[in-house]
Amino acid sequence: MSIFRDNFMCQNDCNSNFDNCCQNSCCHHETCCLIPGPTGPTGPSAVSVNVNSTTTGAPGSAASVTNVGTDQNVLLDFVIPAGFNGATGATGATGATGATGATGPQGIQGPQGIQGATGATGATGPQGIQGPQGIQGATGATGATGATGATGETGATGATGPSVGLTAYGGLYSTTTQSFTTTQGTPTVITLGTQMPNLNVGTATANTLTINEAGDYEISYTVLADLDNAGDLTIAVQNAGADIPGTSQTIDMNGNEDDLFNKSIITTLTAGSTITLVLTSTTDSTDGSINEAYLIIKKLD
Repeated sequence: MSIFRDNFMCQNDCNSNFDNCCQNSCCHHETCCLIPGPTGPTGPSAVSVNVNSTTTGAPGSAASVTNVGTDQNVLLDFVIPAGFNGATGATGATGATGATGATGPQGIQGPQGIQGATGATGATGPQGIQGPQGIQGATGATGATGATGATGETGATGATGPSVGLTAYGGLYSTTTQSFTTTQGTPTVITLGTQMPNLNVGTATANTLTINEAGDYEISYTVLADLDNAGDLTIAVQNAGADIPGTSQTIDMNGNEDDLFNKSIITTLTAGSTITLVLTSTTDSTDGSINEAYLIIKKLD
């Protein structure tokens, strides 16, 4: 039997029966006679390590690392102190001036300042133009008749001269305060209860002058009026209910303040014309009063 065969047979015998192998001299080989020991304890599971948080500590404090997890699942909290502030560096060069920004919104108006001292009185202005002639006053009472003088000698009859004085005139007026309430667009006739001297001018109709002779007439009026509230008031002269052109005068009035209306024109009138003085307003239900009113006509030819 060859050595190879002996070893092969011994190996087989050893594999089939461990006791025979170890007692057989041919099996004294290191691959055959090692005796297995008992199974060892189970080793620990793998350990995981993770960072839970990193916190900056105060400058100069100690650094620290704390496991807030378990021995198998390690969670580490790091505390790392901040460094101290370094020394201030040198001031850098001034940068270029930036572009001018847009203008901001205007601020609210400040309170009004106190009134300054009164300035010196200015120079006297030029004299104004002369106002129109006032209306003719009422005729005074007739004086007492003087003693009759001696009759003189009769003189020669002179040539017939031209006509002297006005051939027609008249007027009406009122100095009694009269209240009124306007109706928008509707004229109100002003009451003129007192008659002036007249010639060839009728006064039979209340507040009306009636023309008896046709011709050119001067018409003038004066009215002193006020309104209870601010508004406009118009005064005009009418002929048979229609405004005579050029006689209308409108004033925007303040409340409770007298205003003077004064107008004079020349116009042609026919016989039978009826002349009245009226007021109107663009505002409805305007209350006011006429304090004085005068209407005068004079025939000029």
